[in-house]
Amino acid sequence: MSESIKIKKAKEIAFSYLGEKPRYSGESYYEHSLQVYKTLIKSGVTDESMLCGALLHHVEKEHDSEIEKALGPEILDVIRGLRKLSEYDIRFSSPKHSNDKYFIQTYLNLTKDIRVLLVRLIDRAVNIKTAYVHTPEMRNEIAEKALYLYSPICRLMGFSKITSALEDEAFKLVYPDQYYNVVKIVDKRKAEINKFFEDAVPFLKTILKENGVDAEIKTRIKHYFSIYKKALSYLAKGKNTEITYDNILDIAGMRIIVDTVEQCYLVEDILKNIWPEQPDERNDYIKTPKPSGYKSIHDIFNVSEDKNLEVQIRTHQMHEENEFGSASHFFYKIGNKFRENILENPNWLKEINYWENQSHFLENYEIAHFKEYVYAFTPKGDIIELPRGANIIDFAYYIHSKVGNNCTGGVVNGNIVKIDYEIKDGDRVEIMTTKHLKKPSPDWIKVAKTKKAVSMIRKALYS
Repeated sequence: MSESIKIKKAKEIAFSYLGEKPRYSGESYYEHSLQVYKTLIKSGVTDESMLCGALLHHVEKEHDSEIEKALGPEILDVIRGLRKLSEYDIRFSSPKHSNDKYFIQTYLNLTKDIRVLLVRLIDRAVNIKTAYVHTPEMRNEIAEKALYLYSPICRLMGFSKITSALEDEAFKLVYPDQYYNVVKIVDKRKAEINKFFEDAVPFLKTILKENGVDAEIKTRIKHYFSIYKKALSYLAKGKNTEITYDNILDIAGMRIIVDTVEQCYLVEDILKNIWPEQPDERNDYIKTPKPSGYKSIHDIFNVSEDKNLEVQIRTHQMHEENEFGSASHFFYKIGNKFRENILENPNWLKEINYWENQSHFLENYEIAHFKEYVYAFTPKGDIIELPRGANIIDFAYYIHSKVGNNCTGGVVNGNIVKIDYEIKDGDRVEIMTTKHLKKPSPDWIKVAKTKKAVSMIRKALYS
């Protein structure tokens, strides 16, 4: 996509005011804004006001006259709308016990223009990726807003890709222990699932083609938070007495995209003749769409003794709208008429009644943590699993023996701590080291809690 004159000018203005302005994560505000802009481009957004708004939403109000003169009042309105949403600071003292529906409805009521809402949601999805640099309290607040405010709005609007991105990153921040275990389960099954896909896709395409259906088949492994929610639902239904992922068989998903509604039902009938279905799990969202307008047939098939497959069947038009909501229809189908449609009813977002449209995705369950281990973040946001009671020395040796040997202390959530500091869930840990090679102190053997650290200390001292 070639850049317009206004886009180029917006980049110039953004760089001049934001290029040297650092964020807490280390990147500049310009780099962050550019990432939001690029994400919109990848999502198929071509609306100039949205793209310029994404680039300039962090520029201070004192430069509004310059922006209006260079880019016009419409782009400035989008920027002001983004500022308004940003300034509306919702604090969840305890989201499990607060009425989050009020927050969501109020947030929707603040939004006059879907373009502003869409940019804001993508901005939050980009922002949460660097949330690990903040204090645990701030990380939790960012993650809770993602789970209890932005994600439900994304679901309501049908923005499935943004929903998944927000939920997985928030899941990682709030429940790093559960996130770590889901990742391990997925990694363990990934090769087997991918092998199944390699065999199943060409087989299905051949069968469908023989029946006159030229289908596009997409495969995926479910995103981490959806697997976690499945485990919670099993716990709530009494299928499990604790959170476990051993009996969750349907972590593999398949989308079959066809030309017509009639072909959707034909494909479903063909699949029923190939694999046993689970009738209780079937949902026909073509006949009964979700409040967001989402349409698809959902089935679960038992493809082997230890594997279920969730299949979604839809038309190309349904797929496009499901992936990016009603906005996708505007961007891809209406094109230049997008602005006209918004202007015809600029307040249509206020007409959405969240109370009537809420669904099961807001159900809350009690969280059961794995008490045996503690989960902390590296400066880059990776999760480290250590036995509870582990300290800075253990963390350092977990990373590498050289880091452990040269350890002088740590920085936890921005505060300098000693080597015996006991790591807590959600801590962001950076190891301080000396530039000069040294051997560990013999006293460290008494300080270290993990066998790995003790072994490496002994090796450094006596080898």
